[in-house]
Amino acid sequence: MSPIREEFVTLAEVDELIRKFEEKYSISTIEFLRNAELRASIPEDDVFQWEAFEAHRNELLRTGEELRSAYLSTVAKSPEESYDPPAAEKQSLLAA
Repeated sequence: MSPIREEFVTLAEVDELIRKFEEKYSISTIEFLRNAELRASIPEDDVFQWEAFEAHRNELLRTGEELRSAYLSTVAKSPEESYDPPAAEKQSLLAA
């Protein structure tokens, strides 16, 4: 048994690895995950890798969204964004 090796891949790299599985088996990842019979016809090592890449992709997306949200919550609004137009201007904007 070969030793386990750790690889760090970007979201783009994970997407590419998933795309290669989709092309190899001519099915989408959604189809792969939903259809147990189809999954049973694929070699166990490929099933394991495909599922691992999909889980890793989901985790990268979730972490990226959390990071983006945390960053945006710390950014101060510029004075232009917090501008509150006078009531007359609001009425003309609503009329337009």
